[in-house]
Amino acid sequence: MDLQIIDFVGRARAVFEKNHELFYSPFGTFPRNSCGPASEILGQCLQERFNVAPVRVLGDMPDRPNHHHAWLDFDDAIVDVTHDQFTDTGLDRGRWVFCPMSASSWHASFRNVERHPLSAKENLKAQKLEKLYLLALRC
Repeated sequence: MDLQIIDFVGRARAVFEKNHELFYSPFGTFPRNSCGPASEILGQCLQERFNVAPVRVLGDMPDRPNHHHAWLDFDDAIVDVTHDQFTDTGLDRGRWVFCPMSASSWHASFRNVERHPLSAKENLKAQKLEKLYLLALRC
């Protein structure tokens, strides 16, 4: 994976951490309960800045009934900027990109995994996430 993308993902994560209190929940508890919106915003940013086509992935957590988690997949990599909300992943807590996908047995353990294209960018406005998207896009 391109080192510029890995660097950008880290900067975007820092934007989410620094600015989450300015926006409505779920970002009020970032990274907790923020995996879907964070993945959507980051995916839109990656698409626009690097002309890549990330897919949002949603899966059922293996040992937590009725709990889900979302992340991005593209170019045989997993991009997950909220995995550190969980303590038992076995993943490096300061790392957000896992390449190849098989490098994360935690992500591979999810059940009922669904892959979805990113929502339309207009949906970020409807979800009141457009300001956060613009901050991340410019980082």
